[in-house]
Amino acid sequence: MPAFELAVRLGAPALELDAHLSADGEVVVIHDATLERTTDGCGEVRAHTYRDLVNLDAGYHFTRAGAPLFRGLGVHLPRLGELFEAFPGVGFNIELKQRAPSMVRPVLELLARHGVERALLAAGDDAI
Repeated sequence: MPAFELAVRLGAPALELDAHLSADGEVVVIHDATLERTTDGCGEVRAHTYRDLVNLDAGYHFTRAGAPLFRGLGVHLPRLGELFEAFPGVGFNIELKQRAPSMVRPVLELLARHGVERALLAAGDDAI
């Protein structure tokens, strides 16, 4: 969330993000399919419930010159709906990263529920 907040503060008209599904069907904003690179967790995103994911430190590995920048500051993996609520009127470029289970319907439902009018859905995997 800190990166998205800064982007909007600096005038970004849209936010680019990647999304995966949690084990309980929540659309979670994270680039990687696994947790090790950006959080203090391990395993696949889709193997964990959102309750488990929200308790991970999503700032754990972000450092500058070897010093932690966001570790221990309460940075968590947000749900896509949280971004829609936090940034109304902003456009979204959302890359759907997970093929199975399909996340297309949950994302479309969130867009409709939150009244998001400017969104581009993309996928690097043609099957998605």
